[in-house]
Amino acid sequence: MKPSVLLAVAVLVAAIVPAPADEIEPSPLSVVQALMDAEGETDLELALSLFTNDAFIVNVVGDRTVSAQLPRFLELDMWLNESFELGHATVERNRVAWTKPITAPFYEHIGVAPIRFAFSADVRNGKIRSIVAHMPPDEIARIEDACRQRTPEPRIYGNTCSTFVERIKVESAFATTEAATNGAVRDRFDTRVD
Repeated sequence: MKPSVLLAVAVLVAAIVPAPADEIEPSPLSVVQALMDAEGETDLELALSLFTNDAFIVNVVGDRTVSAQLPRFLELDMWLNESFELGHATVERNRVAWTKPITAPFYEHIGVAPIRFAFSADVRNGKIRSIVAHMPPDEIARIEDACRQRTPEPRIYGNTCSTFVERIKVESAFATTEAATNGAVRDRFDTRVD
């Protein structure tokens, strides 16, 4: 057999033979589930190992936590939350989207707790590159209505409720646009908050 034919056969076999188990990339959903499991077990080291070196998290008002700040962010998240379940999880290519009910004193105070947050994680090569949180429009409307009914207007994080609502509206519009463009919007416009 000619060497060129042997080379062609070898290339074809390499293309169709499955990779060894240790070289198979985990599914995006399994990576995000591993993060939820690590947080549920308060295993900060494991949780951090699931992120890329340049990973970031964006909260519902658009504040961005970069990789150097992730340990503190995740510690606080583990301490504040009781449940790390993925509600209504969906996967589209490298994106995992899920929802989660959030109960916080402010939402309880204005009578809307729990509030449903939506999350989208970008997972590449078995690591989380980003997580972006936002509130669905119906949840924003609930908060806005509750704030209008109270005099004086409630305050959250040092701002009026109406200011908070405007920030979550902007971030939710931005987050849903980013999800529709598979991250192209946030990649183009760096929203880093330092």
